[in-house]
Amino acid sequence: DPTEPTEPSVDPTEPTEPSVDPTEPTEPSVDPTEPTEPSVDPTEPTEPSVDPTDPTDPSKPKVSLGDYVWFDKNKDGLQDDDEEGIEGVVLKLIGPDGKEVLDIYGNPVGPTTTDKDGYYVFENLPPLGEGEFYTVVIDKEGSQEALEGYVPTKETEGNREKDSSTWEAKSENLTDDGDHDGTLDFGFVLPDEEPEPEPTDPVEPEPSESTDPAPSESTDPVEPEPSESTPEPTSSEDPTKAPEQKEEGELVNTGFAALSILLLGSLLAAAGVSITRRNRRRHG
Repeated sequence: DPTEPTEPSVDPTEPTEPSVDPTEPTEPSVDPTEPTEPSVDPTEPTEPSVDPTDPTDPSKPKVSLGDYVWFDKNKDGLQDDDEEGIEGVVLKLIGPDGKEVLDIYGNPVGPTTTDKDGYYVFENLPPLGEGEFYTVVIDKEGSQEALEGYVPTKETEGNREKDSSTWEAKSENLTDDGDHDGTLDFGFVLPDEEPEPEPTDPVEPEPSESTDPAPSESTDPVEPEPSESTPEPTSSEDPTKAPEQKEEGELVNTGFAALSILLLGSLLAAAGVSITRRNRRRHG
């Protein structure tokens, strides 16, 4: 019936029940008495925050050394503020055992080269024991271009911070972590060039009045006395046969003289016989 009112579905005089009892406490989403689990397992080892191969690792003790190659302009063997470094010099490092050096990470330490100001450095080196040392050596072949025309300056004593070594230098006091020896320095000079003599115009001698030399008494030339000289055997004659030939010649001459005397005696005898016969005939 359109005139008849419809009953509401909810009694307006009857209060509605809330969906949640306001006097009943709400349960928390997490039990407060139950411990929360950590996001990281405490029994599982955490990875280190520093890479062990990172050169900046502060956990490994290390030392370093260097540091300067320069042009010793005043040749006093000491470093001065107005003297400049030499760029491009190659240096090698040798360990206390005389062999190649390995850094604290196990990598071979190769050669290093001076920068534009003449400085060099070897870093991340293992500390040494008491009495041990590193040796820095200049690679002459590798530094040939950089050191062309240079020779080492003189060595001095008593000033390790400023003095110079010749071609190689030994370190000191590298036993503790962080030690640095910056006294391995090398000075070079340019040798003095001998000045070339300047050409000079030849000086002509001034003419002087000639004087006639005083006549000297003439002396007769002295003839040298002849000296007895024995003729040397010629190359065609055998010197070993000369004495034999001489003896044979002497024997021939002696025999000829004896024969002549004998013949002369025979002639005289014959002449005497002939004269005797003539005399007999005359007397007979």
